[in-house]
Parts: sequence; C-alpha cells; structure tokens
Amino acid sequence: IHVLGGYVGGRAHSTTHQVLDLTTMHWTMGAPLPAALDHVGTAVIDNRLLVVGGYGSSGTATTTLYRYDGSTDSWDTGRPLPVPRAAAAVAALNGRMHVVGGRTLSGNATRHYVYDPASDSWAMAAPMPTPRNHTAFAVVGGALHVAGGRPGGLTVHEVYHPESDTWTVAAPLPVGRSSMAGAALDGQFLVIGGEDAAETRTFADVNSFDPITGKWSALASLPAGLQGIGAIVSDGSVYLPGGAPTAGGSQQTNQLLKLSH
Repeated sequence: IHVLGGYVGGRAHSTTHQVLDLTTMHWTMGAPLPAALDHVGTAVIDNRLLVVGGYGSSGTATTTLYRYDGSTDSWDTGRPLPVPRAAAAVAALNGRMHVVGGRTLSGNATRHYVYDPASDSWAMAAPMPTPRNHTAFAVVGGALHVAGGRPGGLTVHEVYHPESDTWTVAAPLPVGRSSMAGAALDGQFLVIGGEDAAETRTFADVNSFDPITGKWSALASLPAGLQGIGAIVSDGSVYLPGGAPTAGGSQQTNQLLKLSH
C-alpha cells in the first residue's frame, strides 16, 4: 500500500510517501513525491504507480503527472494533464488511466481524460453527466462506478462503460456525502465513510451496490466516522489508511482499518 501526499498534521500539501508491506505489516518511507500535493489521483498500470493532478503548494489544481518505479524507488514525469484537475475520480481501466470530473481552476468538471502509458499521451472520452468532485469510485465488472461527491452531499451514481464510451445512471447512493472512499470487492461497489456538505460531521456508513440486482445494501459501519480516505483491496479485504476523524482538514489519523467481507 502506497500513501501519497495529502494533509499531514493539519497542514495541506505534502511530499510524504509511506509504504506498507502487507506480508510483514511493516511501514517504510518511499522516495518523496517530487512536489508537495494533496487531493491527487492515483492508478497502477504495468506495475507503475501513476499520480496525477491534485492541489499544489499554491492551493490551486495542477496538471502534473508523476510515475513511480518501485524497483528503483524513483520518480519520473509523464505528459501533463491537458487541464488542471484535483479531487477527481481516477482509475485504471483496460490498461489506461481514466481521470473523470474533479475540480478545475474554474469549477467542477465533467471532462473525462484517458492516459495511455505506452504512448505517454492523453485522449478524451465521454464526459461524466454530473459535474462534481470528492466522489467515491471503483471499477466493477469492467465498468467505472462514480457516486456521491460535491457540490453538496450528492447521491448521484453514474456508470461508465468503456466498450461503448457511454454513461448510464444507476440507483442513487442511499446517503449523500463526499470525501469518501470507493472500492470493488466481490463484484460489489463499496462506498465507505465521508462527510456532509457543510463539513460539520463525518459518516461511518458503508454501502454496497450490486450491479446485478441494481440495489444497495448496508455493511458493517466503520468504528467511527472517517473522511478524506482512500481504499485499497487485497486478498478479499479493504484497507483504509489514515483519513480524518473530523470534517474538514484540521485533523488526521494514523490508524489503519481493515474491512473483511
């Protein structure tokens, strides 16, 4: 598990790169991010970790693309995003990285960019119908699910189908919120934690969507509300490193939660 950038000690923008070996459960420090960032997007393709966009030290969205090679513990730079983007939905799908929605310099985005690592190039795909940022997202059954987010506490749930380059609308998220984690587990789309639109409370809710039945169900709640988190799936479990136990960016935690389904 690689934990990159983010808020550290109540301060935005970090070059922190922490690595957890799931075999030994031992943390080490990786080569720091080349720039201090938060709200980045990440994807792993061909055993390389891609880190795209995010808010830089000026507090504005960036276009940078950094590529990490674990065999040499080193970073290089790829072709930047066509436009700045932060807090976007970013996922690996069919050997390419999809960057959907997020926050630009002028507002919430619907644009959908696709990065091809083989050619170090960007192309455009069908835009997401609802402009938003801070969503939950995951690839389930070859389709990209995006749910919730800002502005407000959205419940909108949209699904991207790469074979047809189209979006469809699915059952709305039962509890509208943002800054939550998304994960794919056992063929289900999980939405975990989050915060409300006013940034006054956090959620412990864990919702699971079944693409076959088209319905949501509730799983065991988190021990306490948590937001600003990412989720990593390994060997049938979901890991949640860090995050914020309170709304906003003033407080972080070093806890590691594990959800087994």
